[in-house]
Amino acid sequence: MATREQPERTRTDFTRESIVEDYRVAFRSRQASLIGRKEVLTGKAKFGIFGDGKEVAQLAMARAFRKGDWRSGYYRDQTFMLAAGMGTLDEFFAQLYADPDVTHDPWSGGRSMNAHFASRLLNPDGSWKDQTDSYNTSADVSPTGSQMPRLVGLAWASKLYREMNADNQFSNHGDEIAWGTIGNASCAEGLFWESINAGGVLQVPMLVSIWDDGYGISVSNEFQITKGNLSELLKGFQRDPEQKQGFDIYTVKGWDYPSLCETYLHAAAIVRMEHVLELFEGVYQTGRWPVGVYPGWMRYGVTFLVPVGFAVTVPAQAATSRLHGGTFALAAGFAVLLFAFTRWFWRFGLRRYSGASA
Repeated sequence: MATREQPERTRTDFTRESIVEDYRVAFRSRQASLIGRKEVLTGKAKFGIFGDGKEVAQLAMARAFRKGDWRSGYYRDQTFMLAAGMGTLDEFFAQLYADPDVTHDPWSGGRSMNAHFASRLLNPDGSWKDQTDSYNTSADVSPTGSQMPRLVGLAWASKLYREMNADNQFSNHGDEIAWGTIGNASCAEGLFWESINAGGVLQVPMLVSIWDDGYGISVSNEFQITKGNLSELLKGFQRDPEQKQGFDIYTVKGWDYPSLCETYLHAAAIVRMEHVLELFEGVYQTGRWPVGVYPGWMRYGVTFLVPVGFAVTVPAQAATSRLHGGTFALAAGFAVLLFAFTRWFWRFGLRRYSGASA
């Protein structure tokens, strides 16, 4: 199918239709993996590597990925590319068969092995495309772990653009996140640890997903990761809630769609918010993020005083069956109280109204 899998509006709204569409994307991606592997094993394609088993997490990641953002990932990210509208199944199979026509394989023109994605950054006349109006990915390379240093560079560029207050075809005032993906086995490499440390030192807007299925190719974690648990090893980087240095670390089951969506939106909001220092701008942007990302006093403000955060979060929680009865009852009671007060105040004003002119 030649059409993009998910239009932007459908992908960012938690509607019944968008959730069903997520299922369709995941199903098609899984079938593409199975068919592609069969094509390789029967000799119709020379080599193939696929992303089956990682579909649900990548659907959630795509929901938090915004125009202007950058991906620096690896060859298991096909579902993300489909869900974000950055690729089609036709293009995926064109690359598998090494089609040299860039209209069929725009990622590499048949020059890279399959599932190596890239954004075309130049117009036909050689001018730069507007990267703030597109979903971007750096060109994937085969050496495992090599995407990590580039991820740091992309995130650092966003920070520098923020310091420059740049507003051009490359950056919207540095509001971009660099998204990295890596497999658990590659996390045993030095490139991973150096990049994680550099990102923490530089304090750059970087969000890393580790697709940890317990094995690297066919080797168990216990033979390549100390304690067999990456979260345990990364705890030293975890930041204190009162400090900015370090990282927030989340561990979510790869099949838990509601929790994955909530976690990705939460994490992306924190990365963007802490990259934005101006409180004035932040007040007007609160509606972009779920209320759970804010500290207690601010969560109260955007829920009850200026309820823009409430208007965004509660419908999303209801659509994903995560709305607690207590929250609903409190909201309903508060609405009734406000209605009664405003009605009383309106009548109070009418009794004392005497006209605006002679």
